[in-house]
Amino acid sequence: MSGLQSLLDDHSVVVCVGCGGVGKTTVAASIAVRAALQGRRALCLTIDPARRLATSLGLGQMRASEQVVDHLAFLEAGLILRGELWAAVVDPKATFDRVVTRLARDEATAQRILDNRIYRYVSASMPGVQEYMAMERLAEVKESPRFDLVVLDTPPTSNALDFLDAPRRVLEAMNSQAVQWLLALHGDGVLSQGTSFVLRHLAKIAGGDVIQRMAALAADFDTLLDGLRERAAEVGDMLRGPDVAYLLVTSPDPLAVDEAVYLNHRLVDLGLGGGALVVNRMRPLRSGASSVTRAQLLSTLERAGISGAGASGLIDALQCALHQEQSLAQADLAEVTRLARSCADIDSVCLVPGLERDVYDLTQLARLHEWLFAV
Repeated sequence: MSGLQSLLDDHSVVVCVGCGGVGKTTVAASIAVRAALQGRRALCLTIDPARRLATSLGLGQMRASEQVVDHLAFLEAGLILRGELWAAVVDPKATFDRVVTRLARDEATAQRILDNRIYRYVSASMPGVQEYMAMERLAEVKESPRFDLVVLDTPPTSNALDFLDAPRRVLEAMNSQAVQWLLALHGDGVLSQGTSFVLRHLAKIAGGDVIQRMAALAADFDTLLDGLRERAAEVGDMLRGPDVAYLLVTSPDPLAVDEAVYLNHRLVDLGLGGGALVVNRMRPLRSGASSVTRAQLLSTLERAGISGAGASGLIDALQCALHQEQSLAQADLAEVTRLARSCADIDSVCLVPGLERDVYDLTQLARLHEWLFAV
């Protein structure tokens, strides 16, 4: 049985991690297609609302709400759908709004937060919010009985595991000294002379109404912090649960391999090792091509009406190109060997060649999963 198949059979969540530009989103979508073809209710949850992904799944566009892929799209691609395939893109702002509505002590508090212009900016731009809300969204759909499997394409951050630490970092920001200043400004607390001086000058720069809105937001959010801490702990436990698997996606590019080794070591440190590895876009090693002799090539060209210096020059160019191609393929294999040695805890390694065409429809996604699952 394919190692990736075991990953699907034994888990209800597959989290695809890796640096940007290695085909992670496409691999995630192909895995979800595989699960749906086998009879599961699969959701592909992505951070990337790329038009090409929507087209690949037969959708007009990716939406924040889950949308089902029409079974007729599978039939048109010559595929028999036994389960269901759903897709959604993470909307950090909408997810944050739901968290606020759920945790606020009353409807009025929730509405004040949602209407606050500072909140609208923070919920879309605060560092760590996208990653945190991606994990919150994952927790939402995982807790839903609608899906048997959720495949998550993680955020394209500089550190592809930032999402694991995002809840803690967001809560730290909410508990910062600056926030405490704003709470004191909003409440009856007595501000120190230095704090009052700083806030007066901030008000001159940003406007007193901006400082007041920030203070009001901090006060309202202070009532949410206990709930946010509890939820952050729940999400963290979910990410480390036995039914969540991590699939590391990379390419044979040396820099991507370096990143994959680092990510795997971090997963191991966090107790999340032992998953699977996909090396995408491998260049093929053409074992039989180098055995063709120069004489055989000359004979072939002569039959095509090419001879003399022209034939000789063409053969030189072909052999040079072949040598370069073989060298690149051997370099890819060397990088895979280095990767495998550095990630000895990985249960399964899958090598996927560079496809002739971009993946742009269900047929291509199904073809990719034939490589992923060796079927």
